[in-house]
Amino acid sequence: MALGIPATVVLVFPIPGAQSLVVFFLLWTLFSFVSGLAGVPYNDIVGRTIPSDRRSRLLAGRVFLGGIFGVGAGFGIRATLDHTESSNLTPYALIFAVGTIALAASTACFALVREPPAPLSRDRRTFAEFFSEGVRVVRRDGHLRLFVVLQVLANVTGMALPFYVLQARQLDAVREAEVGTCVAAQTFGSLALNVVWGWWGDRRGKLSLLKVVAAVSLISPLIALLLLWLSHAIPVPTVLGYALLFFSLGSAASGRVIAELGYLMEISPDDRRPEYSAYANVLVAPSPEQPGLVHIAQARSG
Repeated sequence: MALGIPATVVLVFPIPGAQSLVVFFLLWTLFSFVSGLAGVPYNDIVGRTIPSDRRSRLLAGRVFLGGIFGVGAGFGIRATLDHTESSNLTPYALIFAVGTIALAASTACFALVREPPAPLSRDRRTFAEFFSEGVRVVRRDGHLRLFVVLQVLANVTGMALPFYVLQARQLDAVREAEVGTCVAAQTFGSLALNVVWGWWGDRRGKLSLLKVVAAVSLISPLIALLLLWLSHAIPVPTVLGYALLFFSLGSAASGRVIAELGYLMEISPDDRRPEYSAYANVLVAPSPEQPGLVHIAQARSG
């Protein structure tokens, strides 16, 4: 609904620009809010349906297919907008409409999953009691604390992502037309190692995968520092270096999704998995979200 209404408003009931912008932000906020709520039952159903030794491969396959479809959608959106006047809002409405249809199809397919019987629920509690219980769980469960701290730190460090492009542009290491090479390298990196992440998480454990992904995350800032030093020391072609940097960023990002979701499902008791997901979402929410490919594209104009 939150995605379908903007398409309907633009196509059927066009409203002035300022008002349509307000409507868009209100509906996008609603969409983001509902998406966060949907993650709670998703984790519970996947955790009860998929055995622990297969979850990482499932998540890896989801990230891989989602990345491929995302790349295809990006090219489709670009082609649509390139052949349309900037003042025409119809293509944006069509994009929202296609997104609504895709999301509805995804929801319908997920609803076909044969869900195992859920554990008996506890006595009903008020929101205050639920919140107090969450505070006690975080204090007692060191695994959940580790997960929350890891996500917060990863979100904070992820804010540096657009500045890699700014550094490359200021050093004249990457020309305007070559920014797409960095974006392509990050996209390829997010797809290339998914098989490895899925195998590692299922064979060696989710905590082990978290450690490996954390180590891989160190590669990008080290490459950035090395390229900065090389730019002052000797003239070298650095496009390949920045492509490698963004490849490692994409690899770490996809590994992080697989590792974090798998680890959260692993540490959550079967009868409290929705609660653990809710506690983690609330505690991580104040931290800045890690930027994605859109932020890179926006940073190139700097």
